[in-house]
Amino acid sequence: MIDNHMPVLTERASCQDYPADWWFPQEVAGTSKKWSRTPEAMKARKICEGCLAQRECLNYALAYSGLAGIWGGLDYQERRVIQEKLGITPIFMLDTYDSRFYKGGESIETE
Repeated sequence: MIDNHMPVLTERASCQDYPADWWFPQEVAGTSKKWSRTPEAMKARKICEGCLAQRECLNYALAYSGLAGIWGGLDYQERRVIQEKLGITPIFMLDTYDSRFYKGGESIETE
């Protein structure tokens, strides 16, 4: 069985009714704004504050390394600080894939 790494949050997650771009914004060219502090990202963070799935989402993001975007209201650097403070060693996501279906960065056809 392949772990697709997506938490089942959709029924309770506040983000489902908003553009995904808000949680995965791009840096604003020509400004000093960090990608996770763009206006869209700040909207996403605000939505996360009142989300019923926020704790579950954040716990998921703390468990895995290298997740892009805002999860549980925090960006990668903010999550990294918490991981270090709590002594969490995040799992590299590819380490949990079934190797019969994943090899060296490319999907393998099974049939």
